[in-house]
Amino acid sequence: MSLSSALLAQITELTFSEALTNAIFMMLIVFIVLIVLWGLVALISRGAKLFAREPVAVTAPAVPAAHPAAGVTTAPAMAQPGTIFAGNIKLTEVDERSAAMIMAIVSDESGIPLSELRFKSIKKLS
Repeated sequence: MSLSSALLAQITELTFSEALTNAIFMMLIVFIVLIVLWGLVALISRGAKLFAREPVAVTAPAVPAAHPAAGVTTAPAMAQPGTIFAGNIKLTEVDERSAAMIMAIVSDESGIPLSELRFKSIKKLS
C-alpha cells in the first residue's frame, strides 16, 4: 500500500451537520482574527498620534489695512539674519518686544525653528 492510498483510506466523508459546524467554526476564527487586527491598527494609530507633531499652518501674510484700528499696529516679522522675510505680523495691543518673546517661546516649546514658523497676528487677551 502506497502512502497516498494510506492517506486516502483515513479520509472519511463528512455529514452535512459536521461540514456546517466546521464552516461556522472557520468563519468565527476569521472574524476573530479580523477583530484582533482592527484593534492593533487602532492601538498603533493612537500611539502614533501621541508622538506626531501638530502641523503648523502656513498662511499668506496679512495685508495691512489703510487705516488700522486703535491699538492695532503692524510690525515686520522678526526674521533672523540669512532667512527669508515672511511678511507682517498684526499686533493688537502688544508691543514688539513682547511679540518677539512670544514667538521665541512658541518656537522653543514646539521644537520648530523660528525661521520655519509663520505668525499671522498676536493679540492681547484681556
